[in-house]
Amino acid sequence: MERDQNKPLSGFIELDDAYLGGERTGCKRGRGAEGKTLFIAAVETTNERQPVRIQLNVVKGFCRADITSWSQHIWPQVALLFPMG
Repeated sequence: MERDQNKPLSGFIELDDAYLGGERTGCKRGRGAEGKTLFIAAVETTNERQPVRIQLNVVKGFCRADITSWSQHIWPQVALLFPMG
C-alpha cells in the first residue's frame, strides 16, 4: 500500500468535528470538558459519497476563524466542502 499522507484530499470532501479524550471521575462531561483534544475529520468521497481517504487534524477550536485558518492551510484551492451530519 502506498503512503499518501502528503497527497491532499480532492474532489468531494466531507467534514466533521470531534473530540478525543477519556472519562475523568468527578469532572465535567461532554464537549466542554477539560483535557479533550479537538480535531477535524475530513473524508474524500466519490460522487456516490463513498469514502476514499480520511485525514485527521488537531485544531485549536471550532469557531469560524479557526476552521477558516485550518482549511486555507490544508487546502488552498478546494472546490466543494460538505459538513457531515
